[in-house]
Amino acid sequence: MSLPVQELESMKETLTKALQIVDSLKHQPQEVTVPNKFQEDEVLTIPKLRRRLGISKENMSDILSEPGCPVFTLGGPRQRRVIWSEFVEWSKQRGA
Repeated sequence: MSLPVQELESMKETLTKALQIVDSLKHQPQEVTVPNKFQEDEVLTIPKLRRRLGISKENMSDILSEPGCPVFTLGGPRQRRVIWSEFVEWSKQRGA
């Protein structure tokens, strides 16, 4: 099966343009934005933070015991809270 020269040239032009577009996209910085559906200054209980992150109690306990984790206590040991924006920033800094 052979294609007419004119059709081959047209296909070549189309492929060349497509490759140029792909090449230009590879060289553009990719900025990923995640919609912020949570309030930045929201104060969360530990169970609510755990549900938001979708992790187990054991993993949450490990995270909270890490140095610098921005958790604070309001009274007793069961009154721990986290400010969402501080937790997110801390997580970014530690590379999580």
